Amino acid sequence: MSIKTVVQSLCTILLTVNPASSAAPTDNPIADYYSGEKGYPAWTDRIAWDNAINMSLYDNGSNNFEKFENARDELFEQGGGVLYYPAGTYTFAVPEGPNGRGLLLKEGVVIQGEAPETDSKAVVDYDNAGLSSLGTIFDFTATEYGGPCLMNYIGGTPADVGTVGIAWVNLSHAYVFFGFDADSWASTWGAGDSWLSANSAHGWNARVPDGTHIMDVWTGDATAGKWDSGKLVHGSRRFVFGCKLTDAKIHNYAINKGNCSSFNADAESWRFGGVLSVYGSHVFVANNVVPRIGTSADNRLVVDINKALLALYQNRCDVTQRAGYYAEDVIVRDNWVYNKGNKSFEISGTWVVLRDNIAHKDYLGGTPSYNSCIDGSAIADYMNRGYDLGGMNFWAHNNEVRETGSGGNDGEGMLVQRHNEVETFSHAWTDNRAFAYANEAADKGYIAPYDVHVLGLLQLRNNTSGNVGIRKLESNQFADIAVVLNDADNGVAGTTANDFLSTCPGGTPSAPQNVTAEKVEDGIRIRWEDAANNEIGFRIDRKIGSGSATTIAYRPRHSQGGSNAGYAPDGSGGGGPCDCAAPAGFDFNPQEWIDYLAPSNAQISYRVVAVNCDDNDNGASDWVTVQSSATGATMMPHSGTTSQPIYKIHKNELSVTMPGRLGNEQRVNIAVFDHKGRTIINKDGILRRQRVRIPVGSTISDGRYLMRIRRSNTILFLTDICIAR
Repeated sequence: MSIKTVVQSLCTILLTVNPASSAAPTDNPIADYYSGEKGYPAWTDRIAWDNAINMSLYDNGSNNFEKFENARDELFEQGGGVLYYPAGTYTFAVPEGPNGRGLLLKEGVVIQGEAPETDSKAVVDYDNAGLSSLGTIFDFTATEYGGPCLMNYIGGTPADVGTVGIAWVNLSHAYVFFGFDADSWASTWGAGDSWLSANSAHGWNARVPDGTHIMDVWTGDATAGKWDSGKLVHGSRRFVFGCKLTDAKIHNYAINKGNCSSFNADAESWRFGGVLSVYGSHVFVANNVVPRIGTSADNRLVVDINKALLALYQNRCDVTQRAGYYAEDVIVRDNWVYNKGNKSFEISGTWVVLRDNIAHKDYLGGTPSYNSCIDGSAIADYMNRGYDLGGMNFWAHNNEVRETGSGGNDGEGMLVQRHNEVETFSHAWTDNRAFAYANEAADKGYIAPYDVHVLGLLQLRNNTSGNVGIRKLESNQFADIAVVLNDADNGVAGTTANDFLSTCPGGTPSAPQNVTAEKVEDGIRIRWEDAANNEIGFRIDRKIGSGSATTIAYRPRHSQGGSNAGYAPDGSGGGGPCDCAAPAGFDFNPQEWIDYLAPSNAQISYRVVAVNCDDNDNGASDWVTVQSSATGATMMPHSGTTSQPIYKIHKNELSVTMPGRLGNEQRVNIAVFDHKGRTIINKDGILRRQRVRIPVGSTISDGRYLMRIRRSNTILFLTDICIAR
């Protein structure tokens, strides 16, 4: 047997996608963690988890930042994949300054650290967080201004990039910002005419905004004012899972917030941006820890989803376009975060699940130094809140906050407040807990909407030191409200609102009729028709295969009919151009739910229960069953599957024969990557008689490679090849 034959045989036996990824996991870590009845977002199966570069072996770059960008670009060219960082400390010195950049992911490329064998849960209890033994650490450097660089963050490029995320990483001195694009930006920060752009310092007036940085939004647009300055363009399919943000602070030395004569940098974290900020549709933020810093920077906004940065955009509150506050599919669960002042969670969207989160606080007291560079100007409200919510079709369940309150006018536990047209449309809040500091006024820590339209609200079994119900009715519109069985030290507020149910109705509700379940993109839509007039709301239960029933949502009652006729709320109370009015017949409290945690390729059953205060199964519909879609990565299968292309090397030409019939005279692209993910060949060729020939030159050495064949933007094949001349 010749040496050539032996080499070819070994190539056949030892074929791998990428030797640099031999130690990398190939499964979806989110699906692994949330397997079973909890469910997971099926869209994460679109990621090419089995196409990984092991970054501990990757050497294309002189430092970790260069290696990150080079490997990211190579995976992006391959159609996506995983930058896998095994346990270890990776130091990043990002390009700093106005036009530097953070670790910006591209479409389909994600970061994954090594999963912990133990201590993998973020929430232990209210006082204790987990994830103490994450082995993969990203350590970012500091600046001359005494804190983390403003470019110390994980984000994406362009600003509306989709299918990106990070899992199982301890980020030290960094934050996360997956932002949004806009239909126009100012040419530079200094050219912007919005609130803060004129106050840029340390040369940041020269930054060219593009939405990839968390402060870009404050520059506005050179042709418009603070309000009505254009439309936002958000991304889709973004996750942050199993991460710990150690010493997370947005260290502001770029914008002087006032007339400080000697501005250098804020001691506080940037007040207006969350250290874990994700904008867009199909957002999954789960099982993360943001621990105490131990300084004044603890007065920080922590988790922000589709809310804090949207004030400038005219489509932020359009309930029909599903943009801004109403972007679809937001899941925020099982997170443990600490802050002393400011908001722990700002969450908005459509079809939102906010559950099992801990907002750990210490009593703020006195006057915080939020505005240390406004020469002593006072603020009345320090925004010391647990959960500040908005959006539509929202289920908040089993969340907790304690020790809210301060010397100012604040201390809310869970609320919706009209801030730039945020309203309460079809919310259900169940089993949440909020308690103010013992010495605070009795109404602190309340769980209630405040001065907003409320069209659909169920509050059930919540426990608070303040009120439940609705605070400050004003002239807002109200319908479909039930506030029952809550333990509220300060009672139920707003009982004079229209259609407000505050006592348990008698009798057993009739089961909902005409229950249906249908597949939609990345989820399953459940619809029903109300057949009772004595329910407090609805409960949606799910079974996966032959498993047990699990509750996936509660929904408000629907006493006002299928269209909430006569309700056209105007949300312009915040001072902007937005209007929440909707077309005739639009239902602000629909009898439906979309399950975005339905696993892919499974038989799933649903029932809808009309519940009274007993919350039993007596008002249950029959089960309806649907087969969820099989969602997979956009990349083609690797070798070992049937119908793979046949290739051979003759002299300095690569000849590839395609299986099947793709059509004659078609242009295809063939790219070949080495075991470190580097591009060796990237050439176009014409398909003739099912064969394409590509010159490869004499510089490519014998060995194992990964070959990708693409037509337009579609990957036809991704297969392993062995070159042995």
